[in-house]
Amino acid sequence: MKKLFILSAAIIHFILFSFKSATPAHWTVDKSHAKIGFSISHNMASDVEGSFKTFDATITTTGDDFTGATFDFGADAASITTDNERRDKNIKSADFLDVEKFPKLTFKSTSVIKKKTQPTKLPVT
Repeated sequence: MKKLFILSAAIIHFILFSFKSATPAHWTVDKSHAKIGFSISHNMASDVEGSFKTFDATITTTGDDFTGATFDFGADAASITTDNERRDKNIKSADFLDVEKFPKLTFKSTSVIKKKTQPTKLPVT
């Protein structure tokens, strides 16, 4: 369950990245302006924040919008850090990420659906 939550948090942050264009149809994450971060509630009393130091992400699309695009994300599981060496060692263990057996976290989208939105009406002054 914790593995799924960490991966979900990473995916959410992935969607919020800054991307730079490699070609008109292929985008790669601009690592100098992006971060894979997460926050997990601990015992309902505090939040633990962390990040992955080594990651990559791309978006590929064939049209003018992102309909039908694919999102690919990967992170080195061993690059996780929470600024607490003891906790990081525990997270990397077989109890959580098991980085020895699963060295890379990956996500590939299966579909992108365009959602109609209402235009924002600005106040008239």
